Amino acid sequence: MRKRFFDVGLYADALRQLRLIGIAAFVVLEREAILLPLANWFSRQQMLTNGYTASNVPYIADLLEWHPLVLLCPFLVAPLMMLVLFHFLNKRSASDFYHALPNTRVSLFMSFTAAIMTWVTALLLLTTATDLLMFRLFPSGGTINFPSALTMLFNLWAAALYLCMSLGIGMSLTGTLFTNIVVTVLLVFSPRLLLFAMHESLIGVLPILPPGSQPF
Repeated sequence: MRKRFFDVGLYADALRQLRLIGIAAFVVLEREAILLPLANWFSRQQMLTNGYTASNVPYIADLLEWHPLVLLCPFLVAPLMMLVLFHFLNKRSASDFYHALPNTRVSLFMSFTAAIMTWVTALLLLTTATDLLMFRLFPSGGTINFPSALTMLFNLWAAALYLCMSLGIGMSLTGTLFTNIVVTVLLVFSPRLLLFAMHESLIGVLPILPPGSQPF
């Protein structure tokens, strides 16, 4: 009986296939999550010792300030995992093997994509939690903006999902790594390019419009 929507076995196998990339990304992000707060703390202690700043000067730190490498999750880790898992689409023998499994194409796609997003979610949450703990243990005088951090985490997760979907379409339409990437880039940036063209055309036709009146 063909599994139509999801296969736990394929999902678990995909998690195993991605473990090398996931562990490597986790090590890089964890090192940054540990070393960056320590560096900020030591720098602040040195500044306080030299009298360059007061110990009660507050500032609000956002997620990208105290965990900048988290951007690697949607823009490098997720696309790389997608290319690794769905590389069989570029090879006839591997493609025949996967399509011969008792799974529909929807089940294959959903199971593999769920494995990728599981790794991305774990990387986002675990490394952010480590970074937050380090900033608590070694405060550098800043205040964490928690609502902004949660919003940014969701945006990064959504960006990873969007890139995975775009890359999935690009790999389905093409048959080589180069064309996979080219078509994906076109899919990702075509809406913005279209809006930019419409905006410039509107400004050219109606130059009397104020700068903030366009809905783009």
